[in-house]
Amino acid sequence: MNQRTIKIVENILKIYPHGENEPFVVKVMKSGWNGRYHVITEWGDTGESTHKLMRAVEILDFYNLDGNDLPLDNVYVVSKDEILNTPNDYDLGALVRKKIY
Repeated sequence: MNQRTIKIVENILKIYPHGENEPFVVKVMKSGWNGRYHVITEWGDTGESTHKLMRAVEILDFYNLDGNDLPLDNVYVVSKDEILNTPNDYDLGALVRKKIY
């Protein structure tokens, strides 16, 4: 059973891969670099942490998230599977417009 919890609080995405009761959290927030996000992993029981700068598509792929999970402004994500499973450019355009409106 997957215990993962995802929350957005004050424009910070919090991922609890093993549920909120475990002392492990991943925080994602916008950085000052265009198209990059701070990804901070914290272990509450040991006090350790790591930091990475990642692009949105890297975050979505690595954490297996949907584009709507990220606290992004004016960024819309169409997954590789959505592109490959859309039969033609007309339908792909409709899919993209649906995401931005």
